[in-house]
Amino acid sequence: MIRRLLAGNVANCILLALLLAGCSAAEDPGQTVWQNNCKVCHGPGLAGAPRIGHQADWAARLTKGTDILIDHAINGYAGPGGHEMPARGGNPSLTDADIAAAVNYMISQSR
Repeated sequence: MIRRLLAGNVANCILLALLLAGCSAAEDPGQTVWQNNCKVCHGPGLAGAPRIGHQADWAARLTKGTDILIDHAINGYAGPGGHEMPARGGNPSLTDADIAAAVNYMISQSR
């Protein structure tokens, strides 16, 4: 009886481990948008884009507030020195929510 009980528990543990092996923490939707769209410029800092993870690149921009940064990302922005942020990062299929999530993700990684 005890052997059967233990064998059943071991089998349940193995099944649970196999099920959990395919699980991972949910990726931030902003990270997904960034990875698939924004990374091209905001990874290496092309055309003056603030690089993700670089506080100095974001410091002056953050003083404007998140709403302004999201607006610039949605509608485009011509910055000093002739650098431009194209509307929706050049991808018109991105929704306002996608853009906001990506901006918030970049800010969270750059403070």
